[in-house]
Amino acid sequence: MVRTKPWLVIASLLALAVGCIDPLTLQPTTNPSVATRPYVRYGENAVGRAPEQVLGRDLSVAAGEARWIECRTVDTCGTLERRRPADELVAVETVGETTNDGRSVPVLRLSLEARPAHVVPAEVTVPRY
Repeated sequence: MVRTKPWLVIASLLALAVGCIDPLTLQPTTNPSVATRPYVRYGENAVGRAPEQVLGRDLSVAAGEARWIECRTVDTCGTLERRRPADELVAVETVGETTNDGRSVPVLRLSLEARPAHVVPAEVTVPRY
């Protein structure tokens, strides 16, 4: 019979326990999320994300560019001007009115194409576990 050293058994069990824990969630797993995260995000972008919605007033579309003044809520509008390419403007809806310099202006809900949150590199190296 072969005699095994106790420290070797303890080290083997410890390596087995640590190797089967996802480093991000610290939960036991057979497939760590580190290996699959790039593919999941690529799938989200391939399917398409929901349009981004913002509130604004004084919308103007000219020369391939959409400009508007940003509003925080239907009642409060600031003076910050936003710009996006006109082809990213998907839909416009009037949601209320506010006053600007004593005149009443409509507040619009603008639906814009969602910007990609994650770009998958051309070559993805997946760690081997």
